[in-house]
Amino acid sequence: MTEQQLVLNIIAKYAASYSEFLEGRFVKDTAAELKGGSRLNYIFYEVYNTAISAIDPFDALTDDDIKTAIRNASSLRPNLFVPEVAFEVLSKQQINRLESPSLQCVQLVYEELRRVVNEIEMHELSRFQNLRKKIVDVMFALLNKQLQPTNGMVRSLIQVQDAYINTYHPDFMGGANSITNVFDVNNYNKLRA
Repeated sequence: MTEQQLVLNIIAKYAASYSEFLEGRFVKDTAAELKGGSRLNYIFYEVYNTAISAIDPFDALTDDDIKTAIRNASSLRPNLFVPEVAFEVLSKQQINRLESPSLQCVQLVYEELRRVVNEIEMHELSRFQNLRKKIVDVMFALLNKQLQPTNGMVRSLIQVQDAYINTYHPDFMGGANSITNVFDVNNYNKLRA
């Protein structure tokens, strides 16, 4: 086996080990702490979900903020219903609050992926310390290179949600059916109960 083949085999084995860490196919020290893919799952479904769920959409809005937005949207004429413009302005403020926990989630995932790079132990790499250092440097550079575009994508997704508030969504009482819903006897009775 030539030197090049040996190096390529070590790199391929390292890549397979990295993949195993992320897919949860390693068994070493599994009971001690969450690692790799299981840690990423925990970040997404426990840490991030908890952070998003903890955001109360009304804690940053006072009654005065809501009144002011409605008055600004209705100008000289008082409105019977909340003007859509006021609703959109207030909704967009709340959507922007999702950016910070989303970027924190990206950072936690990034840190875990870097940790996995350091935790991969292979017999072949213990023999070739310079090769190990180079592989780790390349992996860190690859992860660093992807961090900025990932943060940019998260910001773009927030901006997309912020750009258009779909008031025709079934969860809203507004839209084309708002007057029908208000005068519907069943809805009236539900609201009174």
